[in-house]
Amino acid sequence: MAKVKKGPDSDDGPGTSGEASVRKRKKGDKNEDFEMIDKDEVPEENKPTEPKKAPKILTTREIGKRYLPREEYLVLCIREMLIYFIFIFVVALLAAGHRSKSEYYLSRVMTKLFVETKFKTLSTSEIISYNDINTLEQTWEYFNYYLTNTYWDYWYSYTDRFFPVYDEDKGIFYENKLMGRPRLRQLRVRNDSCTVPEDFRLMFANCYAEYSSSSESTDTYGPANSSVWSFESASKLKSLPITGEISTYGGGGFSLDFSDTLEATNKTIRELFQNLWLDRGSRALILQFTTYNTNENIFFTLQLLLELPPTGGV
Repeated sequence: MAKVKKGPDSDDGPGTSGEASVRKRKKGDKNEDFEMIDKDEVPEENKPTEPKKAPKILTTREIGKRYLPREEYLVLCIREMLIYFIFIFVVALLAAGHRSKSEYYLSRVMTKLFVETKFKTLSTSEIISYNDINTLEQTWEYFNYYLTNTYWDYWYSYTDRFFPVYDEDKGIFYENKLMGRPRLRQLRVRNDSCTVPEDFRLMFANCYAEYSSSSESTDTYGPANSSVWSFESASKLKSLPITGEISTYGGGGFSLDFSDTLEATNKTIRELFQNLWLDRGSRALILQFTTYNTNENIFFTLQLLLELPPTGGV
């Protein structure tokens, strides 16, 4: 058994001159006396080992704090902090570097067209916008307005239909061509997703909870004569979850891809309305499409979310 005794003024370890003073226990000595021996006489396996040092360029704070002097460790911390700031600057530059006024203008006119512009409802003659929708009836009315602004088949006025638009010029504002078809997606909950208190079970047979992955309905309902009445998974629809004010909604659901013409899509929307596609089990409606502007090489994606809470309304 050997111990290394370090001198108080040593710079590189034990002793003032780099030598070690070692006390060695004598064999058979009951009083445990020790004798002094030179460092070179200590067996190799009993010599204290220093931690392995990483190359200076690869040394991190976690590695350096085990053996670096305080001054060098502080320099290392400052170096890591500067590298981190440079990294954040580069990421921000790449994220915001490809910006143009055209992107802002496109986003602004799309928002005005589909969100802020007011329209007149057919049933009540109200003047409302997307942000004013609070009933299912107004939701169906908005579908009619939304469809008219999605199909640009005539110049200046869809009502007059004097100047048909060539296929190559069709697109929102005549400049933004639809990539694929607009999609309407609904998410629902089961009619037994919550429990009716025993005192009210004779009055209320069904209970529809707030949307969650555990309460989501995947059952076919309604006439079941087309895919809009059947649930499709997120992988099949290639849709991502979307977060609203009430909940986060999955990528699956009951979806309708619009037809090539306004007349065909209008007919399908009327069938959904007449067969109660939206009812007490509905919890979210998502309208989405993607356009491409060849003039500015800009893709634009619009997602409109209408939430239907268990308290009623939209």
